[in-house]
Amino acid sequence: MKVGKKLIAIALASLFFTSTYGVTYAAEKENNISGTEDAQQENGKSEENVDISEDQKTLADDPGAGRYQGFIPEGFGNSISPYALTPRGVIHADRFDGYTIKKGIDVSEWNGTINWENVKQAGMEFAIVRGAYRGYGSQGTLVKDKNVAYNLKQADASGIPVGAYIFSQATTEAEAVEEAEYLLNIVKGYNITLPLIMDFEYASDQNGLTGRLYNANLSASEATAICRAFCRTIEEAGYTAMVYANKDMLENDLNASQISKDYLIWLAHYTSQTDYNGNYNFWQYTSSGKVNGIVGNVDINYWYITPDQTKELIKDSNDEWLFYINGVFQSDFTGLEKVGSTWYYIKNGKWQSNYTGLVEYSSGSLYYVVDGKIQYSYTGLVKLNSTWYYISGGKCIPEYTGLAEYSSGTRYYMSNGIIQYSFTGLIKLEGTWYYIVNGRWQSGYTGLAEYISGSLYYVKNGTIQQSYTGLIKTEGLWYYIVKGKCQIGYTGLAEYESGSQYYMENGKIRYDFTGLIKLSGTWYYIVDGRMRKEYTGLAKYASGSRYYMEKGEIRYDFRGLVKLEGTWYYIVNGKWQSNYTGLAKYSTGSWYYVERGTINYGFTGLVKKDSHMYYVKNGKWQKAFSGTVNINNSRYVISDGMLY
Repeated sequence: MKVGKKLIAIALASLFFTSTYGVTYAAEKENNISGTEDAQQENGKSEENVDISEDQKTLADDPGAGRYQGFIPEGFGNSISPYALTPRGVIHADRFDGYTIKKGIDVSEWNGTINWENVKQAGMEFAIVRGAYRGYGSQGTLVKDKNVAYNLKQADASGIPVGAYIFSQATTEAEAVEEAEYLLNIVKGYNITLPLIMDFEYASDQNGLTGRLYNANLSASEATAICRAFCRTIEEAGYTAMVYANKDMLENDLNASQISKDYLIWLAHYTSQTDYNGNYNFWQYTSSGKVNGIVGNVDINYWYITPDQTKELIKDSNDEWLFYINGVFQSDFTGLEKVGSTWYYIKNGKWQSNYTGLVEYSSGSLYYVVDGKIQYSYTGLVKLNSTWYYISGGKCIPEYTGLAEYSSGTRYYMSNGIIQYSFTGLIKLEGTWYYIVNGRWQSGYTGLAEYISGSLYYVKNGTIQQSYTGLIKTEGLWYYIVKGKCQIGYTGLAEYESGSQYYMENGKIRYDFTGLIKLSGTWYYIVDGRMRKEYTGLAKYASGSRYYMEKGEIRYDFRGLVKLEGTWYYIVNGKWQSNYTGLAKYSTGSWYYVERGTINYGFTGLVKKDSHMYYVKNGKWQKAFSGTVNINNSRYVISDGMLY
């Protein structure tokens, strides 16, 4: 990741080009920028027949539509061709004496299908491609530029270095980060060697400035913070960040120096000689350029590349490493500097090879240095002077909140860069709940953990199991969990992972309970705390009554005799008639003698039912019998099973 504007420019210079113009102005005339007539002939269309589809022309929410249609805000300067202003052509500021100056274009879907080989032949040395825009309506929808993939691929294939931008309408820092992440996702996989840019400007139409950014009425401080949030996100992803704005925006609506001290600036000022006094690295000087390979007007820019510097460390006679630039010892320099591919900590011009600690860069960021070198490969915790710091990619993150890993593999909970040793409990970080004890994540813990509300949650391997519902056993006790939360006051059935269900009362399994229990209108039979859902037999209620159950349900619809474990019971409406003595009818139509609720097969004699006497032998009424019987030394005449 690039860490400073000046250094970024140096890196870009060494990465691409070595030739220089060596002049402070380019004596190019309007008719030889790239050949207007040749460009139109090459593409086979006149300027009036621009290769833009109708649906593109009617993109009402595209903040770039107004400028394409010619509604250029005054903040850009004179919108006519800059070459009408001076016979000398474009004049570069004296500050860029000795710089390498490159010419390039920036394009979007509004420029149609571009012939990038022709653009290369026309002398364009770089291109900045629109990747996306945020709609300038109230919803602020993010939209990908229709031609971004084609433009990035074909420009690179033609040997033209490319960067990319998003036409912003961000009104908050959160939206700026969202735009940066959106652009990062779009350019992923492409060869991006120039900056990723926030185009920070107001939308415009025939009535002037408009749109969500314009209507937000941001202060300069608010707008600057938005730009910096975008740039910070881009650079943390390893790219170079830049902000595009017109002269008026930079001078009046932004604190430009607060941006340029850390990031690159792309100035838009349509003139042959800008009088903008702030720092800038790119200059868009016209929107009405002509380039072979592009039909119609195109934005043309200059890129100012810092002259190459030779930086080196040289060991002196005292075995100290001294920092030189272009052969001059930098005795006044203290800070971080890149020499070759390594960043070194220099103090008073000397490399501090024995230093380990944090060092502040010019941007204000702190970096973790070991033996005088930034540790870009390190992410984790370091303890320096009794204080713990969180390092990510070599950079100290003082505002970090989350889990940070120590070299031992242990992770600690940090809030705003400080380990929370006093914290024990549950904390939610990036959508996951973690169990912390004295600031340390309990990655090996499985059990219950208490939240600040007093509720208990089921934790497995240090995180709440929010997807889990069922029973768990911890410290010898069973608890019922619903979506990770322990149901302390729960009374009802709870299912174990085996599929078995248990009766719980106030959150505890009632192993001591056997009998019937009514839950949510349904009766269940419990044996030693476990619900017997397949049980068929008599089940005892707390009152002492017993009920006939079949496959776990009371048979309220049943009346008659049923055999259970070798004994026949008399049931009425599901309830065993334990006090009943008399005749009871079986499902076959036969009648049996029941004594205290069960058939008495040992009984032979007469039984009274409804004023009639019935003859029973071995517990069964002898309906078909007629004759004389001797009962208790008395003789009785029986007809059809009844006393005659």
